[in-house]
Amino acid sequence: IAQPDVTERLDDDRRERGKAPRFGGGSLVGYDQPHFLTCALGMDRKIDLGPWTRPAIVALAKGKRLRGTKLDPFGRAHVRRLERELLAEYRTVVERLCSGLTPSNHSEAVRIASLPDIVRGYEDRKVLRATEYRSELEEALVSWPQ
Repeated sequence: IAQPDVTERLDDDRRERGKAPRFGGGSLVGYDQPHFLTCALGMDRKIDLGPWTRPAIVALAKGKRLRGTKLDPFGRAHVRRLERELLAEYRTVVERLCSGLTPSNHSEAVRIASLPDIVRGYEDRKVLRATEYRSELEEALVSWPQ
């Protein structure tokens, strides 16, 4: 089963036009369940979901408009709340860095401002890395001027 390009929009016409030349006429398209979701279900690998899941995939894609609103079904999840907290914290840190910035500490400010790059991954990995980020940030800001 061929997997669609992740960046490809869920546009029926485009999908049908693009599927035949890439995979041959009559090819099947499947969707792999994201690993973080299968882990949450107690599975150790991705599972293949058939074309019957397409309506749900399309509905989720159209739900992007709800992101960040009160109607966002995933907005209350622990990781989403953590992401919003980290964003607010980052803004505060950047303001502090800007207020104490001098030519001599510029490279240190850049290093501190790039610390959030370690907060990557899905769900539990992101939470773990956010904890690491916060501890590294705390250590780095000890010597930063108020």
